[in-house]
Amino acid sequence: MKKSKLKSKANKKNSRINELPSLKVEAAKFSKRIEKKIESQKNESKTERKLPPLVSLDDVSLVKKKPPFITSMKKRSNSVATINVSGLYQLDKRQRFEIFKRRLKAKPPVKNTEEAIQLINNTLVEIEDQYAPKKDSKFCALNSKKYGRMYPIPEDRIKFNLDTGITEMLAVGIIIYVYGNGSIEIWTVSRGNFFPNKILAKSGA
Repeated sequence: MKKSKLKSKANKKNSRINELPSLKVEAAKFSKRIEKKIESQKNESKTERKLPPLVSLDDVSLVKKKPPFITSMKKRSNSVATINVSGLYQLDKRQRFEIFKRRLKAKPPVKNTEEAIQLINNTLVEIEDQYAPKKDSKFCALNSKKYGRMYPIPEDRIKFNLDTGITEMLAVGIIIYVYGNGSIEIWTVSRGNFFPNKILAKSGA
């Protein structure tokens, strides 16, 4: 029994000794695979895009400061907007009057005095409905002198000049001359050293 046990142990040792070369080969292959992986990882790390350094949120100098919300602003040289109320620009009377002149000039010509007067008043109402602030707004109440609504010229401010045969429409700071053929002229009123100046001329039909 003892001899058989010794023989089996000897056989096991011999088998292990015989397996050593193959184990060495496998170990060498394994080490090569590990080396290849390490090299590939190194190459990937080199080709990776470098990210910018993280910026601390405490760095106030890098934070863009937003301008404060402005509810009113002065008129710009290249803009007709003067005051910003709730994000909407309001036009004053002078600016709306300039729009009125341009639109009146672009309207089709009329044939007589009555049609010319109606054209003037209707165009003014059209402009004011589009651009003037509402009557019940606080903004209009506080700035009515500059931004208040302009109204059509009433009948008691329309006069027929017997000497010239021209109908005169009297408004604040201007006189509108209406001729029998429907042509229209708007003149400024003379004040102090300022002489009358024709600011619009529209021919009749």
